[in-house]
Amino acid sequence: MPELAAFYALGVLVGFVLTAFNIGLKKRHRTSSSFRNVEANLRKIDLYWSDNEDRIVEWTETRAKDDASKGNLGFAIAGALISALSWLGVVFLIVLVVSEHYLARSRRERALFASPLGESENLSSDEVRRLVGDLNRAN
Repeated sequence: MPELAAFYALGVLVGFVLTAFNIGLKKRHRTSSSFRNVEANLRKIDLYWSDNEDRIVEWTETRAKDDASKGNLGFAIAGALISALSWLGVVFLIVLVVSEHYLARSRRERALFASPLGESENLSSDEVRRLVGDLNRAN
């Protein structure tokens, strides 16, 4: 029976590794050049991109910080709880990670990061307002 316990513990460990991997992918996304460009441009007109709400929202310092930590905390808690399912939890976590990073990107988010807002942070506030208005009308 000790081999069953070891097999279970290994599944839990893999679940924790997948959870940390997902949080690392989110951090990498938040530090990417396109994300920084979008944030810098939107900040010119007191807006920011909320990953949790999947839309552009009004910027406040506390709200922007809370948005990032809330998403990480939520997935860390879910990952820890799902990891308790051992290998079944690993399967669930793989589905969550793949869907969150590759399948569940909205058209709005893809359009925002592919727009000039994500390509350069050297836009004027008038250009940013116009581009945000265009994106809002298109999506």
